[in-house]
Amino acid sequence: MVLSGPTHDDEANTISIDFRLWDPEAINPTLMDSKAVTVKKDSIKALSGDAEVAVKSYLPFVEVEGVSSDIALLIDLSAPEAAIFKKRNDWEITHAKRMMTPASPVHKFGVFTIEADTLTTVAELGQNSGFAIRELEKHKAKGKTTQIFQLTRELIAKLAKSDADRKHLIIFSDGEYEDQGELVDLVAEVEKQAKKAGVVISALGYAQNEKDKSQFLQSLRRMVEPTKGLYKRAEYGTYKLPEDFDKEVFYPFAESGGRLVLDASALSGNSKVTIEIETEKGDKIKREIEVKSSSGAVGATGGDDPNGGEATDNTVLYIIIAAVAVAIVILALLLRKLSGGNDVDPVISGEATEIYDDIPVAPQFSNHVYGWLEMLDADGSQEQITITNMRIGRGNDNDLVLRNDSVSNSHCVINQSRDGSWSVTDLDSGNGIYVNGKRVEQSALRDGDTLELGEVKMRFRVN
Repeated sequence: MVLSGPTHDDEANTISIDFRLWDPEAINPTLMDSKAVTVKKDSIKALSGDAEVAVKSYLPFVEVEGVSSDIALLIDLSAPEAAIFKKRNDWEITHAKRMMTPASPVHKFGVFTIEADTLTTVAELGQNSGFAIRELEKHKAKGKTTQIFQLTRELIAKLAKSDADRKHLIIFSDGEYEDQGELVDLVAEVEKQAKKAGVVISALGYAQNEKDKSQFLQSLRRMVEPTKGLYKRAEYGTYKLPEDFDKEVFYPFAESGGRLVLDASALSGNSKVTIEIETEKGDKIKREIEVKSSSGAVGATGGDDPNGGEATDNTVLYIIIAAVAVAIVILALLLRKLSGGNDVDPVISGEATEIYDDIPVAPQFSNHVYGWLEMLDADGSQEQITITNMRIGRGNDNDLVLRNDSVSNSHCVINQSRDGSWSVTDLDSGNGIYVNGKRVEQSALRDGDTLELGEVKMRFRVN
């Protein structure tokens, strides 16, 4: 769940919290299921300690008065003269037009293409769907370059200037890029810029065949995941998507969540409020957010000043003491990190404009051992599973790094669901994943199951 806010209405004495839902299955390239991001009716609860905070109202995103959404479509139209790429380009345009057709009035669009050294504008941001579609139909592709990362950053810069409540960037591409630099660095630059601008990146991948997917599509998925976007893949070669993809998959995702209004009368000082939500799929999501208040004024930075707004000497002294205390804490944390201590989950403050986290609420670093992976080789080593969303691959940014050329940079993810069950999902790897000898895109994992990633074979064990 991604939270923004909270904001406080002094007159009504309420807190407003905007949220968007995200599930790890959003980056499962072949799973077309919107239930994971749909709020179950009357399932929202708010707690401050053991006391329940009254939920005054909840409105889905598109029903919130005055809400707005900017959606930027970035379409890869490189190499239009080659028959193989023309077919891909035609399907990308078809899907882009379809994505804009059923849109709610809250959504405005911009259409841009990847085909030159700089971003090509087909329809500027803020257009209604009909105008954007007509401009796309008139556009003639030139197709010169595929610098996806550079042009994605250019488009994020445009979206950063938008005052829309939500900002989405959808990339239509095969993922092939000509940008200079290491993939991990290119992704990091996009991630930093997107999070600062509050942009959610989603992507639709188009690969000619299964062999292509590991080499190129990974670049798309790795831009999507950090911003909690949606990543799906069209059929190999045919480039087709389900007819109802826009209505049943993308828009339920883009419009997920909404605005929650809580009664603030029972809150005072700095309060930690826990939001509990259940999805139609049955996942129960729990997220804690800190709200700062004085005399019930949630989100305020301070209370009334009895001295006419001028700071007293005592106030200055308190500020100095607080600053020294904060400096000591920071120094202690730095010393702990340098000495090899475990990372500590940061305190989440309601003053942050965007908070990114995975649906699994267990911390990413934990002393708890959920299970382990037994390597079925001569070494016979064991790798502990200490997180509920464990990514495996050859790249250094994975939770478990496997140094084997048959393993893709980002090969698969092992995930524990809310009910305690485990599953494994292929992240568009080159050699796929096999569970008990059968190739799968996604599969349940049970104690004792064998898992094969390329030439690496292991046994899954539950603690």
